[in-house]
Amino acid sequence: MATKTREEIDRNSAADARRVIEVILPDESERRAVLSLLADLIERANRASVKAWGLTLKRQAFRLNVGPIEEFTLFGPHPGLVRILVDGRSVSVAEVERLKSFDAETHGPPFHKSVPASMLVAIPSVNLERAAGSLLPAALSLVDAAVARRRGRLSWSYAHSPGAVQYLGEFLGRDLPQPSYDAPPEPAASVQIEEVPILEEIPIEELNVDSATVAGALEPHDAEFRERAMVIRYAAYLRERSVRAVRYRIKLADGTGDLFCDLWDARRRNLIEAKGEVTRDSIRMAIGQLADYGRFLEPDRSAVLLPERPPRDLEDLLRHVKIGVVWEPPTGGFEDNSSGRFI
Repeated sequence: MATKTREEIDRNSAADARRVIEVILPDESERRAVLSLLADLIERANRASVKAWGLTLKRQAFRLNVGPIEEFTLFGPHPGLVRILVDGRSVSVAEVERLKSFDAETHGPPFHKSVPASMLVAIPSVNLERAAGSLLPAALSLVDAAVARRRGRLSWSYAHSPGAVQYLGEFLGRDLPQPSYDAPPEPAASVQIEEVPILEEIPIEELNVDSATVAGALEPHDAEFRERAMVIRYAAYLRERSVRAVRYRIKLADGTGDLFCDLWDARRRNLIEAKGEVTRDSIRMAIGQLADYGRFLEPDRSAVLLPERPPRDLEDLLRHVKIGVVWEPPTGGFEDNSSGRFI
């Protein structure tokens, strides 16, 4: 029976994938940050089309192809270099400058003529976690655009590595999909390439509010100031636990205005809306805002941040719509009703 040479890799083997990836990314924290972002891209691509993506494992690299492009590539050995394609229209000039502070290089748009919005970001893998908040939403947007450009079965589908996807799922504790290239034909993609919102990362401390929530107000309400101070304390609490929290300005494609979420935890994909008062009206407003912002950010989980735990009926209302609660107990710090997923 033939044996594998040093150069050969069994693409069906999760053990081979683990061996290669752990050489490229020996630090577990760095590996988790890189693979979490890659898993987010895989899930987005598979939701758009089960046959338009593939993950290929090589001896010192692995790459995610989506449609006609290489969406994500990691080269080794350590230290690794990540090349990721993002929607250049979703990355502001300020964010490009911020990426440069993480030793990133940018090229385009367009980087690929087949996807005009594409911009390449090349960044050391050790710095990816700090840059993920700027990169992930724009990368997810480009995945949609790349899927829309797919034409038939592409050559890279024959190099897909099921073992690599299996290893990612086992390492991250996530149920990741495999592509299905023999699935029945899918309807033509309906993604509007030129009409996408722009997501701009802004500091937690900026006092921007969604204009729709204060329409008709003559002056800021005290609850708004309590709310903002509470968000800043919560962000500081997360930072102490090595969780980076940011905000996003969502610039709507139709030009009708900007939306501002209160807090986004990119590593865990948590979307938080804060309210300075525990009232039925404020809870109802938070539910609507989380639904509105969630269309663009696509969180894994959402929660309302409150100055105290709400009454049982309001907590039941939030649980009914699958929204968690985070609050400040009198003893300090923060608690949640979601087994610590938000703290």
